[in-house]
Amino acid sequence: MVCFIILHYKCVDNTFVCIDSIIQNCKKGAFKIIVVDNASPDKSGELLLIRYKHQEDIDILHNTINIGFSGGNNLGCNYAIGKYNPNYLCVMNN
Repeated sequence: MVCFIILHYKCVDNTFVCIDSIIQNCKKGAFKIIVVDNASPDKSGELLLIRYKHQEDIDILHNTINIGFSGGNNLGCNYAIGKYNPNYLCVMNN
């Protein structure tokens, strides 16, 4: 299994396209998507949660403070390893 870690900060349309591309191009059950909203001030993290709340392969994490690029990625990776124990991690920006 592959866990895709997507660090999100604003630009929700880009994140929608990124997530939808993974869903369309990967075999169901072979992946999980972890989106880390790094305290987006425009509330776009909430839009992600609304759009994908019923998708079992997607987890949305919300930071209350922006912990930076590496901090956000590390948070997503640690979460993925702890919850899913994947074979691979793919860290990406939206």
